Amino acid sequence: MNNIPIRVRTLLSLAAGVALSFQATVLSAAEPLRVCAAKDEMPYSNAAGEGFENRLAERVAELLGRPLEIVQSDRAAIYHVQEYLNTGKCDVIMGLDSTDPRVLTTKPYYRASYFFVVKRDGGPDIHDWNPEAWQKINKVAFAQGSPAEAMIREVGLFERNLSYIYSLIGFKPKRNEYIRFQPSRLISEVSTGVADVAIVWGPEAAPYVAQSTVPLEMRPVPDGTWQGNPILFQYEQSMGVRTGNEALRDALDQVIATHGPALRQELVDLGIPVTDPEVARVAAAPH
Repeated sequence: MNNIPIRVRTLLSLAAGVALSFQATVLSAAEPLRVCAAKDEMPYSNAAGEGFENRLAERVAELLGRPLEIVQSDRAAIYHVQEYLNTGKCDVIMGLDSTDPRVLTTKPYYRASYFFVVKRDGGPDIHDWNPEAWQKINKVAFAQGSPAEAMIREVGLFERNLSYIYSLIGFKPKRNEYIRFQPSRLISEVSTGVADVAIVWGPEAAPYVAQSTVPLEMRPVPDGTWQGNPILFQYEQSMGVRTGNEALRDALDQVIATHGPALRQELVDLGIPVTDPEVARVAAAPH
């Protein structure tokens, strides 16, 4: 660059400045990508934009060439479909199950699993749903209504009244006031020795496992069966858009098709345990 005449360098700098200015003008003129996000639902999102879904939304908007507008909610993401997406207050919800029937879902951009969380030193030897191994467990921390509840019943621990249940989402009956138990609470039950094992959705668990002063270990939970029915612990995750908005869904699908590996790598770099949905699907297919 130092060998280029100063006049040429000046012209190149001016051209670069014009290009950047034009790009900024086009971006500001583009319709904002309005993404619903809860103000206090870490590690997914918070008002300061520190959650991993906040970061991912920023990247997706950038790849679409649209400015990002976060539509913040006092309620958890489970309520965003009816109250925000369907009423037109936002356009996209991050991280929904790919089979969610309430919305148009994109192609899955990552796959995640529930994990057993135990102490690294002296924790129980739990890797699957072998009932004999579970007879040695006294207390389990898990989300009420999650797949874990069905399997805890299957291995006979629920009926022994030794399980330790937390509900991640609930209501106070008289006031109908929304409350939320932080996923960090489930992890802390293991680190403090209150529970022997926690069964937690991996993207929720990983940041708090990493922050624990007591070394903890995460082990993927295998699928099981309850009363003869399959119970799944691995799920593909997609972005959700309003029914009828095929244009936005298709644009997001293109982003995922082109940049899916980079998006997953960003999550991995943030400590979120995710895998490639297509690789998992191929591995699970009969040969």
